[in-house]
Amino acid sequence: MSNELLEIDELRVGFDGFLALDGLSLTIGDGELRFIIGPNGAGKTTLLDVATGLTRPTAGSVRFDGAEIAKLAEHKIVRRGIGRTFQNATVFDALTVSENLDLAASSHRRWGLLRPPALSGELESLLEDVGLAQVAHDPAGSLSHGQRSWLEIAMLLAQRPRLLLLDEPVAGMSKAERAATGELLVEIASQRTVVVIEHDMEFVRQFAEHVSVLHAGGLLREGSVAEVQADPEVQRLYLAPDHGDEASDTDEALDANELTAATAR
Repeated sequence: MSNELLEIDELRVGFDGFLALDGLSLTIGDGELRFIIGPNGAGKTTLLDVATGLTRPTAGSVRFDGAEIAKLAEHKIVRRGIGRTFQNATVFDALTVSENLDLAASSHRRWGLLRPPALSGELESLLEDVGLAQVAHDPAGSLSHGQRSWLEIAMLLAQRPRLLLLDEPVAGMSKAERAATGELLVEIASQRTVVVIEHDMEFVRQFAEHVSVLHAGGLLREGSVAEVQADPEVQRLYLAPDHGDEASDTDEALDANELTAATAR
């Protein structure tokens, strides 16, 4: 039996004559931690938009656990078991951390928003896992940037997805927060499938198991971080001298063996 969870086949998405995705084919295995990188306009976020029903493809197929989902509504895709975060964490500032989590969990309850006592332990455990147990009763609006991202991840986990799609989860985080987030993603991937869109190559290098490089709406290269960095075509496109201006704008100065600014979304 195949262990492929998400299968993208010849996917095309056009906007006013521009092809954001141009024949992209990509497979994510069940239980995998996959990082996806690429330059601005490569199609990374568009891929997540299609996989979660925000954008309809012009052509091609998106199969999740063997079933076509490209034409399903967003809520139906969530019900199938796909959860997604955005570049800016989406939480309810006026609610407490635990109330945000409880609200997210309620989407899978037939009895509505009221939390049964048996579920309380599960949510408390989630807060422990993401490092927010000590601020469970604080308003979400008081959280740091990193804590807001952890809360959003916990809210996804409360919905019990099989596949998590995370869009630049460590953007704007401190070094310590990035390390804690990486460890959290590795732990999550031991039980679920995780796909991470990321441009922080130090973070990718430290935590990635498998990397896919997108370019011009298609798949350029796949492999380990070392294999991707050593690829001549990746080097030609992303490490050439004419990318120097972009490199100066990155958050961190990376050496010539790393995919520098070209990995910014």
